[in-house]
Amino acid sequence: NGAPMPHPSPTLRHPPSPYAPTPLPPFPASTKKQRAMSKVHELKGLSAAIASGQVESIVDTFNKFDEKDDGTISSGQLKEVLSSLGLTEGATSSILAAAEAADFCKDESINYEDFAKWLCGSGIDAARMRGLLTGVCWPGATIAALRPSGSKPEEVKVGGPTPCIGKDRVTYWEAGGPSKVRIRVLEDDAKLLKLGDEFTVGLRFRVAELKGSEYDTLLMGHDGKHWLAVECSKRRFCCADGKSKATSILDHTIPLNEWVVVFLQPRGDQTVVFTNDADGFLEAGVFEMALKGSKLDKMGWAENEVHIAEVMLWPRVLSWSEMASALPATPTPELPKLPKPPRPRSSFRGQVVDTSGGGVPDVQVKWGKTKSAVTDDDGCFAGELSDAETDVPDDAASVGSGGSTWSTSSVISFRSEGFAPAIAHAQCTLGGPEASLRVTMRPSVSAVLDLAAGGSVVDEATGSSIKVPPHGLVYPDGSPVEGLVTVSFSVIDVTDPAALASMPGDFSAVGADGSTVYLQSLGAAWVGATDEKGNQLAVKEHSEGLELDLKSNATADMEKLDTTVEMWTFNEDSGKWELETTQPMKVNGEVAPNSVSQAEEKPRAKPREKKKARQRKDGTYEEDDFDREAPPRLGISCMSPEAFRKAVGKMGQKTLSTKINKLGYINCDIAYQHPLRAVMLQGVVLDASRKPLTRIQLWAVGRDYQGRCSDVTKEEGKFLAMIAQFDSDVDVEVHWHRPAKGDERLALYFENHLDWCKLVDKETKEVMRKVGGNYKKGFEELVWYADVVDSKSEVAWIPERRQWQHTIDGKLVFLREAEDESGGPFCEDGWRMAPSFAVGLKTPIPPPIYARPTVVHTQTFGPFKTGPPGKFVDVGVLVLT
Repeated sequence: NGAPMPHPSPTLRHPPSPYAPTPLPPFPASTKKQRAMSKVHELKGLSAAIASGQVESIVDTFNKFDEKDDGTISSGQLKEVLSSLGLTEGATSSILAAAEAADFCKDESINYEDFAKWLCGSGIDAARMRGLLTGVCWPGATIAALRPSGSKPEEVKVGGPTPCIGKDRVTYWEAGGPSKVRIRVLEDDAKLLKLGDEFTVGLRFRVAELKGSEYDTLLMGHDGKHWLAVECSKRRFCCADGKSKATSILDHTIPLNEWVVVFLQPRGDQTVVFTNDADGFLEAGVFEMALKGSKLDKMGWAENEVHIAEVMLWPRVLSWSEMASALPATPTPELPKLPKPPRPRSSFRGQVVDTSGGGVPDVQVKWGKTKSAVTDDDGCFAGELSDAETDVPDDAASVGSGGSTWSTSSVISFRSEGFAPAIAHAQCTLGGPEASLRVTMRPSVSAVLDLAAGGSVVDEATGSSIKVPPHGLVYPDGSPVEGLVTVSFSVIDVTDPAALASMPGDFSAVGADGSTVYLQSLGAAWVGATDEKGNQLAVKEHSEGLELDLKSNATADMEKLDTTVEMWTFNEDSGKWELETTQPMKVNGEVAPNSVSQAEEKPRAKPREKKKARQRKDGTYEEDDFDREAPPRLGISCMSPEAFRKAVGKMGQKTLSTKINKLGYINCDIAYQHPLRAVMLQGVVLDASRKPLTRIQLWAVGRDYQGRCSDVTKEEGKFLAMIAQFDSDVDVEVHWHRPAKGDERLALYFENHLDWCKLVDKETKEVMRKVGGNYKKGFEELVWYADVVDSKSEVAWIPERRQWQHTIDGKLVFLREAEDESGGPFCEDGWRMAPSFAVGLKTPIPPPIYARPTVVHTQTFGPFKTGPPGKFVDVGVLVLT
């Protein structure tokens, strides 16, 4: 290789190439259909005309398809033309879509003269279309362009074999191989092909089978420098100095039987090589040899067969974007379209905080039947709702706590060791902006008890306690528990606004008659229990229950609300509080005159006659045949209503006690209804630039009562019916999210993932499971690692490709091209599935959102006076700062 060879005659024709198409006989023109089919033969020069910007030649070609002779062709005819050029269906569809979107396309007819002018224009879209049509859209202002169909400028003469035209309509020289044909520059008196201080060389070539241990030269200078060659044994780019015998090899494998485009540029005393592969444009490496001063002299100096289609030379260093845009983007394999969802998805984002406002990490967030997430280091989380995961009826209308409507609502649970669980409603709008959630979790205290002996857990901060009787806990199925148990206890100080915010739900409850009521709390607590393995326990049925002793400094005006204090339990499935009707409540040791004790005063029903118990063979009796005795009831003696009102309204600490028959949240409350004892707040929420904010979480927080009610802003930032207690002072608390500052963390999540996750195979689903989540910036610059134990998931900047790449266990799954690394990977647009990953997939997978974590901010407005019951109270415009 590299030795001088005699130049063959330009007219020499060697044996036919396997790439050359089989000649087709002409179609007879006896019928209209046959004439239309024969027009395909007029397209041989169309690619070259498009590449060289010859508008008239393009128009003449399309004119052959103009059956109406009105200057237009149909979109179907254009598709026929494009298909005949060997384009893929995806490329054809892209060009048709661009044509139909332009002004020259009307009523499915395309003005082909306007189309030709647009296609040869300078627009970015036109350049991309030319790339699809011709394979390469070289940047302009070349100093020389060497092609088998003709070279420019005229001062440069090239001698080579007879040009070939392949099935892909690409014209090329076939060099090397058995015939040993070479390509030589015959004339270049102006030395236009001599490389100066700045240059870019472009080459389009193709190689078939490579044999031998040396290299085949593609481009060679007059000074014996092999500008670009192919190492035969490993199919790698290389260059060599014929005089010093120095060789430089790049670790980049060249594909066989495919057109390859390469750019060469100077970089100091080196030469940089750029090309593309299945995942896009890249810097393939650097040759340890300078080409300055070398003049192109030979092409295709090879032992094996090589095809040279084009050699381009610019007297400047092309930019990355110029070179990258010259090549059509690597097409993603054609995949079936996803089924259209029955209605848009609803999504939410939020943050879990403790009572001091700090983010709580590693919280298990669950909603629906199977969906879950884990909070990041800042306590942030995100999720998406589907119809199956919401409590919304088919008409997509659901009434919230404040009477306003939203399209979807779902109960979301939050659990973390050392905290009482939290429950919240995601109140979303179909297809709209993400809902904002701020969830407060409260620490719990725990004690390990011997269940056979029972025991108590005391909250030292308040003096409240929960007492467990011996054998008072069982498994949910009723089977007994042996050994030690862990009992957890958390008290909500309802006089502390931060603690009150940790109350589960939205303070709405189901009244005795099934209607919706709202709660003002006097005190609340949570009780949980597990066995030694962490299995959840329950209160033993028909037992005396656990004894709750709750200390509280809260007060309530029972006369104002014209009702009494009741005990309520929280239903985690519905997210609502429910009236507790089985156990009386005591205030400072005296039975309170509420609905339970009043029911006690009614005459008891006549006891039913006992059945005779049937004796088993072992001497025992069948328990179901005994007349079960009701749990022991307290006496009907209770404090007077007046004493009850005074005790509840008195300042200072009071003791609220009861027996509880199930674990979870227990709440001592006064209930009130709208419109008899409540008003509706309305107003508008704007951001700092006074733009309306939709789907913003709001809370009406009582200043002179312990209660909260929520709502969500609708269109134009309005909220119309947020419940608050009448004749009271209330604040309006606004929660909204915005990206966290800095670039230390990266949050990834899918939108509409339910559209494809059920359609992909198990292996792909497992890979995608590792994609989403929270990523931390590593010690390396511009690399973020996922906090995943069983795999390596990372997002990194790849400078040699100028791409952000997301890899899972070394497999590239998503990528995004960028001019440089500034701005980081935080971008909702531009990411796409890597073509190499898409191979073999049957379902398209949209890329996730790459964003900064969301931090939920809180701003409080007020106080506002609510006025008489049943009214609307306008709180005006609330501008967030």
